Amino acid sequence: MQFVPRAMEELGAMAMAAESEAVKLGAIREIFDRAVGKAPQAMVHSGAIGSYDLTRATDDELSTLVTILSRLEASTV
Repeated sequence: MQFVPRAMEELGAMAMAAESEAVKLGAIREIFDRAVGKAPQAMVHSGAIGSYDLTRATDDELSTLVTILSRLEASTV
Protein backbone atom coordinates (compact mmCIF):
# COMPACT_ATOMS: atom_id res chain seq x y z
CA MET A 1 0.00 0.00 0.00
CA GLN A 2 2.96 2.29 0.52
CA PHE A 3 3.59 2.44 -3.24
CA VAL A 4 0.04 3.38 -4.27
CA PRO A 5 0.43 7.17 -4.15
CA ARG A 6 3.61 7.03 -6.23
CA ALA A 7 2.06 4.60 -8.71
CA MET A 8 -0.95 6.89 -9.13
CA GLU A 9 1.44 9.82 -9.73
CA GLU A 10 3.22 7.78 -12.41
CA LEU A 11 -0.07 6.88 -14.10
CA GLY A 12 -1.08 10.53 -14.02
CA ALA A 13 2.23 11.58 -15.56
CA MET A 14 1.87 8.89 -18.22
CA ALA A 15 -1.66 10.04 -19.03
CA MET A 16 -0.46 13.62 -19.49
CA ALA A 17 2.83 12.99 -21.32
CA ALA A 18 2.21 9.95 -23.53
CA GLU A 19 2.31 10.59 -27.25
CA SER A 20 0.10 7.62 -28.01
CA GLU A 21 -3.62 8.17 -27.49
CA ALA A 22 -3.94 4.48 -26.60
CA VAL A 23 -1.38 4.82 -23.81
CA LYS A 24 -3.09 7.97 -22.51
CA LEU A 25 -6.47 6.29 -22.54
CA GLY A 26 -5.08 3.19 -20.86
CA ALA A 27 -3.47 5.23 -18.09
CA ILE A 28 -6.63 7.28 -17.54
CA ARG A 29 -8.74 4.12 -17.45
CA GLU A 30 -6.40 2.60 -14.83
CA ILE A 31 -6.64 5.75 -12.70
CA PHE A 32 -10.44 5.79 -12.87
CA ASP A 33 -10.74 2.06 -12.20
CA ARG A 34 -8.75 2.45 -9.01
CA ALA A 35 -9.98 5.85 -7.83
CA VAL A 36 -13.67 5.52 -8.68
CA GLY A 37 -14.14 1.81 -9.27
CA LYS A 38 -14.86 -0.07 -12.44
CA ALA A 39 -18.14 0.61 -14.16
CA PRO A 40 -20.76 -2.09 -13.62
CA GLN A 41 -20.85 -4.65 -16.38
CA ALA A 42 -24.24 -5.50 -17.80
CA MET A 43 -25.15 -9.15 -17.58
CA VAL A 44 -27.62 -10.60 -20.01
CA HIS A 45 -29.45 -13.77 -19.15
CA SER A 46 -30.52 -15.70 -22.21
CA GLY A 47 -33.23 -17.63 -20.41
CA ALA A 48 -33.35 -21.22 -19.34
CA ILE A 49 -30.08 -23.06 -19.03
CA GLY A 50 -31.67 -26.17 -20.41
CA SER A 51 -34.97 -27.84 -20.94
CA TYR A 52 -35.79 -31.40 -20.18
CA ASP A 53 -38.62 -33.61 -21.32
CA LEU A 54 -39.63 -35.37 -18.12
CA THR A 55 -42.58 -37.13 -19.71
CA ARG A 56 -40.34 -40.09 -20.54
CA ALA A 57 -38.78 -40.35 -17.08
CA THR A 58 -39.61 -43.37 -14.98
CA ASP A 59 -41.21 -43.07 -11.57
CA ASP A 60 -37.88 -44.00 -9.97
CA GLU A 61 -36.06 -41.29 -11.96
CA LEU A 62 -38.66 -38.69 -11.00
CA SER A 63 -38.45 -39.73 -7.36
CA THR A 64 -34.66 -39.37 -7.45
CA LEU A 65 -35.00 -35.95 -9.05
CA VAL A 66 -37.45 -34.80 -6.37
CA THR A 67 -35.06 -35.98 -3.66
CA ILE A 68 -32.12 -34.13 -5.23
CA LEU A 69 -34.10 -30.91 -5.75
CA SER A 70 -35.48 -31.04 -2.21
CA ARG A 71 -31.95 -31.28 -0.82
CA LEU A 72 -30.82 -28.35 -2.96
CA GLU A 73 -33.79 -26.27 -1.87
CA ALA A 74 -33.18 -27.09 1.80
CA SER A 75 -29.51 -26.11 1.55
CA THR A 76 -30.34 -22.65 0.14
CA VAL A 77 -32.88 -21.75 2.83
